[in-house]
Amino acid sequence: MPKPGKFSIFSINELLASPRLRPVIERLHPASVLSTVKGVYEDVSEEMFSAATERRIPDLADLTEKILARLQDIERRGDRLIIDASGILFPTPTFNYALGRTILDEMLWRLDFLDASPDYGEAYCSPAGSESAGDPAEFSRGEEPYSVAPAQKITPSTAARVVCSRLGVEDALFFPSPELAELCLFQTFGRSGAILTARRDMTEDHSGRRLADRLSYSSATVIEVGASNSVRLSDYLSPLAVPRRGETEVGLIRLASEVAAGHSLALLPEEIRTLNEAYPDVPVLLRCDYAPLVDLSHVFLDSIPTIGELLATQVDLLLFSGGQLIGGPPCGVLAGSKRYLDRIRSSNTADLFLPHPIDLAGMVKTFELYKNAQTVEQQIPILRLLLLPTANLQNRAERLVPQLRLCRAIEEVTVRPATAYLTPDRQIGRLASVALAIKPAGRTPGGLAQVLASARPALVGSAEDDTLSLNLKTVPPEFDALIVKVFEELP
Repeated sequence: MPKPGKFSIFSINELLASPRLRPVIERLHPASVLSTVKGVYEDVSEEMFSAATERRIPDLADLTEKILARLQDIERRGDRLIIDASGILFPTPTFNYALGRTILDEMLWRLDFLDASPDYGEAYCSPAGSESAGDPAEFSRGEEPYSVAPAQKITPSTAARVVCSRLGVEDALFFPSPELAELCLFQTFGRSGAILTARRDMTEDHSGRRLADRLSYSSATVIEVGASNSVRLSDYLSPLAVPRRGETEVGLIRLASEVAAGHSLALLPEEIRTLNEAYPDVPVLLRCDYAPLVDLSHVFLDSIPTIGELLATQVDLLLFSGGQLIGGPPCGVLAGSKRYLDRIRSSNTADLFLPHPIDLAGMVKTFELYKNAQTVEQQIPILRLLLLPTANLQNRAERLVPQLRLCRAIEEVTVRPATAYLTPDRQIGRLASVALAIKPAGRTPGGLAQVLASARPALVGSAEDDTLSLNLKTVPPEFDALIVKVFEELP
């Protein structure tokens, strides 16, 4: 299949900087933009290479119009901007600002150097008319030892170098999602023994996923320990407490550490060391989707451990999400012992769980942004939201009140203290916030919520008693004017 980067001298950043495209891009989900641009490049490239007669190379205006037409079609079909004022950080309804502009631009720019073939092609695709691919070193964006030249193909090994340098771990592996990472783990280590896990983790989580399903897909034997609401070190040690003839060996220990389920770290660091001593050749896995790279203890009202603090517990493998509190693409990252990660690589299932190179490029860029503590807070949208002071939210709310009171769909609006939460279960990850309490005119709060959910852009709040609450902790400041616009256009 043709290489999209070879038919055009225009970089994707140059295309997306067009005043024609930028307003539409800002209203759409980043994934839609990525797939649309890639699709246009592939289609035009296919036309150029398969044409029976010589065809004119499309210019910047041609490509801009083709991309614009597809993006507008996506927008008409419902991929709208959604302003999330629910006060729940994750999961958000098609949250357009999940990826920062710097990260998204990097992912889009990489498409210029990505072959459309299944093996992702060569490291660099030269522009039309070039005699050679050029030296990738010419395109380096930094001199740090783990910077990746943008013209080079992003591979799992190059991405692993960036993560290992940042976290100080031996090795790292990437997966399309944390769930697929766990499935690969269970299939790899379930062959040598049972999966030891806490009973309380077998239930459905807030996103509707069940650990029991992943375990059943892997066909691994499962040993559940502890009670449905608690687990202790003695529970993990119990399978070996009274050895019996024919007893199942343990192949993997999955610690009950889901912050999203409202549980704190199940075991203390010294207890994890005891567990390692009891199972010297068994990997201890700690999964935590909601763990930041930087200390956010001054932001949350509950304890949210960082990736570094979790690694300090001396677990063999740490599984976390590249999205959520880290702010990159939502892939699964498995970091820790090279000994155990090499076992996964050598398994016959590892190749089935490879992430797309574009997601790897986004993860590399995300981790590189964290090297600059002065700018990372503005370049990672979730950090920008979390670190907004309550006083800032109060000022924004007070500026919105007089504007909203002029809207005929609103009878009254006031400002109230509020609490935002990490996940819908509202058991952990509390954040101080400020909310707009809106009393509708001629509608119930639930009815107003339904109307707002169908608006363009859509606005998501929560009905509470006789008011509709708009929690500003989950609303980027640049959306304030849009909130007023939505209400002004209501009948």
